[in-house]
Order: sequence, then structure tokens, then C-alpha cells
Amino acid sequence: MRTGELAEHVGVSVETLRYYERSGLLHEPPRTAGGYRDYPTSAVEQLRFVKRAQELGFSLDHVEELLDLDARGPVGCDATCWRSDGQTLRRTETTMPRTTALSPSMTS
Repeated sequence: MRTGELAEHVGVSVETLRYYERSGLLHEPPRTAGGYRDYPTSAVEQLRFVKRAQELGFSLDHVEELLDLDARGPVGCDATCWRSDGQTLRRTETTMPRTTALSPSMTS
């Protein structure tokens, strides 16, 4: 999937995708013979997770930590003590009913 297709599919700009790549929130995809980025379909769910976490009040730094925890699997999650500042925690608690929409994207 090319950059423009992915951006449109997820509802972000091409510049946002490139920013996420530079910041490590999105892995740099392989390139086609013509030099175009060729994103895997898994990038759609990863970007949806990033956007949803932002909606819930997580900073991009916190989102990156969550993605790192997910990549390490259950052992990494169990070994890590997640600390959040009170403001983010309060915002998350007020949006708790919506967090169920976030969890399915973490399992993919």
C-alpha cells in the first residue's frame, strides 16, 4: 500500500505518516523497485491504534511506550510498571467506556 493510500485509509496526511516514521511510531516500509514506500496492511491497524490512543489523551511518547510494550509481548508487559501522570490518568478514566474500542487493535 503506497503512502497516499495509507494516509487516506487512516485519515491522516502524508506528512503525518512521514513524521510517524521519523519518530519511530511507524516502521519504515520496504520500497518498490520504483522507490515508492510499500506499507504492509498491518500499518493500518497500527496507525488506528496511534490515533485512538491520542484521542484518549496519550502523548506520542506514551503511545510509543505502549507500542514497545506490545512488541515485547506479555513478558515485556508483565515486567514493566506503567506509570502515567495524573492528568492523563484522569482523562483516561473519564473516557473509560471508549477504551474498549482501543483494545481490539492491540491484539492484531
